[in-house]
Amino acid sequence: MNICFLILEKMLNNKIQSFANENLLHQALFDKFIQSKKQNKTNIILSGGKSPMGFYKLLADQALDWHNYNITLSDERDVNSDHKLSNEGIIKSVINNDKFNDSFISLRDVNAQQKLININKYHFCLLGMGMDGHFASIFPQMTNLNDAYNLSDSLISIPNGYPDVPRISMTLKELNKSDEIILLIKDKAKIDLICSNRINSEALPIDKLISMCSDKLHIFSLG
Repeated sequence: MNICFLILEKMLNNKIQSFANENLLHQALFDKFIQSKKQNKTNIILSGGKSPMGFYKLLADQALDWHNYNITLSDERDVNSDHKLSNEGIIKSVINNDKFNDSFISLRDVNAQQKLININKYHFCLLGMGMDGHFASIFPQMTNLNDAYNLSDSLISIPNGYPDVPRISMTLKELNKSDEIILLIKDKAKIDLICSNRINSEALPIDKLISMCSDKLHIFSLG
């Protein structure tokens, strides 16, 4: 067995929490979200994709004081917010709250890099992953993968991805400013992927996230 994956297997022990249904999973996410609340500004990273939409609908039903939050995304397609592929646009339409919109830091903002630099830490970070082992918009075959891992900047431009539009992603350094990272995985095949040995295979981006952020990482799954 590859020693790299032996180490990952050890790191995953006690990291995966399984829930019997989506309602219980979304409630557990909400509890984590509420626990992250600070007296002053609470800094939050959210993720796009289908998996967290039920959680966002739950957030939309709550009487939350959004002006006490800074909300941003782990990644975004480099399209206008009214485009059907925009994570920002989709999430804003689900939350449907003007104060939420006012608290939102768009990754497409020309000042986004500086705004993120000014955030010392994030108190809640929600990520997903793809079947190719990507998280945020950090893909295994992208040409600037090493920059995504090692660059000191907060954001990186991604020229490729699926769907095939340019993207903007937080670097691993920026995501690692989080006090707590919750990796939401509803698909059993994805759980099997991160738990597999993959002997003689190159490490995937998700392996890098797990190894670098293991002390703050929790995996929420259905099962």
